[in-house]
Amino acid sequence: DALAAIGNDPEAILNALDGSKNSNPGKLLTVYFVFEDGTTLCTRAPAFEVFGNRYVKDCYELAYQSSYRGIRWTEPYISPLSPLTRTIALYKPVLLDGSRAMVMMEINLSAMLSSILRATNDASITWSVVSAGGQLVATSDDYTSVVSDYKQLSRSALEAALPDVISLPVSASQCSIDGNDYLFYRESNVCIDWTLYTFVKTSRLYAAVRPMIAKILMIGALHLLMLSLLIAMLSGR
Repeated sequence: DALAAIGNDPEAILNALDGSKNSNPGKLLTVYFVFEDGTTLCTRAPAFEVFGNRYVKDCYELAYQSSYRGIRWTEPYISPLSPLTRTIALYKPVLLDGSRAMVMMEINLSAMLSSILRATNDASITWSVVSAGGQLVATSDDYTSVVSDYKQLSRSALEAALPDVISLPVSASQCSIDGNDYLFYRESNVCIDWTLYTFVKTSRLYAAVRPMIAKILMIGALHLLMLSLLIAMLSGR
């Protein structure tokens, strides 16, 4: 809305893009503004002139393929401008003095998801975010300093098994990854078409639950014994 109010003033638009990026340090990587004729302004103009970014044109075409004028999300990709960082872009069509245009922002995925995935430090559980296209956006394994094969389900093993896991019925809750059985849970977000997956190795879950079951059985047996003694005393009277 602010860009639409500025009008067709490239210098003012570029200042607005820089201001947006500077007000979100570490979160916004590169911010673009695309005119209808294909002219592109961005916060890293020299790099854009050298490397370009094919996603800019793709996003512009997608932005006007339907009547939806809200914010959209891309699939994760490697940006040549940010620099060679795995990112996603938010993009939205805007009208500038009656002409079509688009604003686009590349997001720092690591900063965006670290607050969620870094907090999940349980060694037996792996949390993963998967895009609508089936790409592994991020996993809690990305935020651990311990060797992944030891601490959690490794990224490489998860990426290899992901197509089979995604294809399982909605009601499914068990899968096999890298020769091990896992229980998993998934929760989708309609807004950005991402799915959060939680994986726990079946053997570890059973190992954690088994002592609890043993205690429940022991308490049940004691209650049954006390009840039997009480019934015997009452029946004797």
